Amino acid sequence: MPTRNSSQGGSLQSELTPRKSELNTKVEGGSVETWYDRANKLWVTQTKDAEGNQVGEAEFIGSGKASAKNAHDFAVSEASRRLNR
Repeated sequence: MPTRNSSQGGSLQSELTPRKSELNTKVEGGSVETWYDRANKLWVTQTKDAEGNQVGEAEFIGSGKASAKNAHDFAVSEASRRLNR
């Protein structure tokens, strides 16, 4: 359910906005981002191209920081290979 943010003139702000607070690794041709989505209580890993568009499917990890870090590291190695084609 959206909430009103009084500091922005009463505009609506979604509660589903994820908080990016963890890993962002630049790779040639793009980046890999891993962040915790508090609304869904899981980690999300996304590979993005140089323009910031998602490449492939996001990976969702619900089992803790260590698993999220492993998924991030794997995505970095795969992104380096995939984005340089």
